[in-house]
This record gives sequence, structure tokens and C-alpha cells, in this order.
Amino acid sequence: MATVPLQPGLGKSVMKRLLSGISALMVLAAVVPGSSVSAGPPQTFRAGAIDMNGAPANPVDLAQHSGKPSVLIFTTIDCPIANAYAPEIERIYEKYSPMGVRFYLVYTDATLSRNAVKKHLAEFSLKVPALLDAGHKLVHRCGATITPEVAILMPDGSTAYRGRIDNRNVDFGNARYKATTHELRDALDAVSSGHPEKIKSHVTKAIGCYIAPPL
Repeated sequence: MATVPLQPGLGKSVMKRLLSGISALMVLAAVVPGSSVSAGPPQTFRAGAIDMNGAPANPVDLAQHSGKPSVLIFTTIDCPIANAYAPEIERIYEKYSPMGVRFYLVYTDATLSRNAVKKHLAEFSLKVPALLDAGHKLVHRCGATITPEVAILMPDGSTAYRGRIDNRNVDFGNARYKATTHELRDALDAVSSGHPEKIKSHVTKAIGCYIAPPL
């Protein structure tokens, strides 16, 4: 499986993303102490999914959870930190999707084509269903500012967790050899067992590439 290692210096496209996305840092969801993030009423977001062959799949309605949580993984094709997480994202998907948890890779770059997403999925051996969020409806709904950043949406429309996948990355160009905490897995264990109140931190800081606003 191909991965992109972290580099001390970031490429021009990634640096541009970092600078242009600074203004998005303050787009944060409200925290409900001891409960979940941004509890609000359920909302409907429909987007065309992309399968591994690049063909349009059935529209996705994130308001229809069927009693199970959904995981949105915000990403793009040119972020080395997000790309380095591809193997772990696939492992998490393979473990929790049989439990009924729905997963979506949400591509945040407004300029991406379906063919570019198809190529990216194949290159990194990702089988997670993909969504194009060119208008950033899902980005704003979840308060995402970074790739990779994840959000767990509950059937009632609340966000049980938003933040990093684990603590492997300390800062840009500074990563642990191995993660020592696994926030996404822990949160999924809690919500899958029916005890979201056991999530230690409902919001954590993600390290990665800033999400640039739509052009």
C-alpha cells in the first residue's frame, strides 16, 4: 500500500493550502459539557458518492442514520499527513463498518474531479466511500478545519466527536514513531457500545493541512 511520509518542508501546493486556510481556524462547533459537540437538530445533506470504479453511486442522505453513527473523514489528495493515514483509515473502516458504522471520505478541495478522486482512492488502496464537498456544506456542518480531521455524527444529529484520528503527529514535520493514544477508535468503541458519554474528549486538535475556503 502506498503511503506518503512526513517531510520537514511542505510543497508549494500544501503551503498555499496552509496559508489560505488560516481564516478557517475559528470555525468551531460549540461544546456541550459532558455531552456531545454541536447537538442541534438533524440536517439533511445529499451528495453523490464515488465508488472504486469512479461511477456515481446512489445519493447519500446523512440524516438517515438507521440508528447507527456515521464517520466523516475530511481529506484531500495533496496533503502528505492525510495520505500517510490511509492505512490506518482503512484498518478502522474494516473493523467498524461491519458493526453498522457508516464511513465517508469527504474530499474538501473544490477543484477536484471525480477522476482525480478515483485515482487517489486506487493509489492508496482506500475502499471507504467518497464524497465531494465542493461547497463545504459538510465542512461547515462539522466545523472541520484540517485534513485529516474526523467527525462522528450520531442518529440525533449531534456530533459525538471531532478531531484527530490519533496522536501520531505532534506538529508539522514532527511525528511519533507510533501513536500512543487512539481517539477515533476509542470514540467509536464508546458510541458502538451505546455509551457515548464515555468519550474522554469530544473535541481534539487535529494536525494536518488547513482546509482552504471554496474559490
